[in-house]
Amino acid sequence: MRKVNAALRGLGVCVAMLTALSCGGGGGGGGNDGVQLSNDSCGVLGLKIIDGASCREQNSPVVGYEVFYSNRTPTGCSGTMITPTFMLTAAHCLADSGQNVTQISVTFNGTPFAATAFGVHPEFAVASADVPGGEALYNDVALIEIANAPTTPTVPLLTSRPVQGGDIFSIFGYGFDEDGNADQLKSGEMLLDHNFGNFFSAKFGDEGSNTCQGDSGGPAIYSFGNSTGIVGITSSGDPTTGCLKGDTSLFANIQDGSIIEYLRSNVPGLPEI
Repeated sequence: MRKVNAALRGLGVCVAMLTALSCGGGGGGGGNDGVQLSNDSCGVLGLKIIDGASCREQNSPVVGYEVFYSNRTPTGCSGTMITPTFMLTAAHCLADSGQNVTQISVTFNGTPFAATAFGVHPEFAVASADVPGGEALYNDVALIEIANAPTTPTVPLLTSRPVQGGDIFSIFGYGFDEDGNADQLKSGEMLLDHNFGNFFSAKFGDEGSNTCQGDSGGPAIYSFGNSTGIVGITSSGDPTTGCLKGDTSLFANIQDGSIIEYLRSNVPGLPEI
């Protein structure tokens, strides 16, 4: 994982869901004031294989998927299963708010399954923001339903403890790493820099990992005490840095009022901790 441009990160990349931060593979996090960040958080979800590389994909709640359109080439993203049939992902992964989507194929344990329904936050928009690049994706959240999904672990949303600057969270995704490879689940850690309300940011420096194309829609996971849950969704980043050192990654904040109400209204029995 590394990361890409705010408006492009999810268009032609990934969407997925799970409970943890975006995957490793893009170097480290920066401006961390001595905080030690890992580039391997596979263990957060019980998916550890080997040191700092890839996570085990068998029975993973974080999955990859591909979106097919009538008016453009397919795109890929990451997402997290939050119930046995609903996957959480980013709205921008479904180009044009999904108006021209013809099919969504979600891969579980190497086998593709066709999605049966999807929805995009009705107030999803690109607007100016005080972040590198000058804009952010607001309400960048979507849901994909796979009615016949195989039995897979799920990850709850963490709403009982507000996210704040200085929090270390884990990222997971199927996006590009520093060697240009993709389609392999990876993980890592980032340090939350600033909570803007509807989204939060993390700067990529000398430690940890970063998100990149294909990681869009993947989860940002936070653990405290005995609780572990999703706090964010990989959204966008600085369009000038190409996922490299100095990049600032943005994550949709699932604790924001507009986002959590959308999810509660559309997912029966939404799991929250």
